[in-house]
Amino acid sequence: MTNKRRKDKHEAYQNLTSHGVHVQQHDQIRLNNGSESLAHQVAKLCVAHLGKANGYWVASEVPVEQPGNTDDKEADIVLWGHPERLTYVCETETGWSEETKDNKVKYYVESNPVIDDMLPVEVNDHPDEWLGALAEVSDQIGLKP
Repeated sequence: MTNKRRKDKHEAYQNLTSHGVHVQQHDQIRLNNGSESLAHQVAKLCVAHLGKANGYWVASEVPVEQPGNTDDKEADIVLWGHPERLTYVCETETGWSEETKDNKVKYYVESNPVIDDMLPVEVNDHPDEWLGALAEVSDQIGLKP
């Protein structure tokens, strides 16, 4: 890693953590504490793969604090640290509703100045084979392999 890339990563890390977004310092994919289907796990892995292919650092099950909120949430994945691109929360869900999307955007994006946008991934749309799932997730989040 170049010194510039290391500096950019450190600055992004400090900016995120100072705003309550506790990304890990190393790329990783974590499973949810509750139950996640295989389709959810594959979707998270696809998002991580696409993020890495596009120059992001990848963190998962990231605690996101909100001032005055005792019910903090964990983002499925945060794509961060790319100096020329936005910082994203990626959420994988089964059967997205507009209300769910709105609630997550309010929580992760509108109330946090260091998250630029949320990328929803609909797990139900994935084909059964993994290359098809990767292509579907790529289409949903707009990152190419």
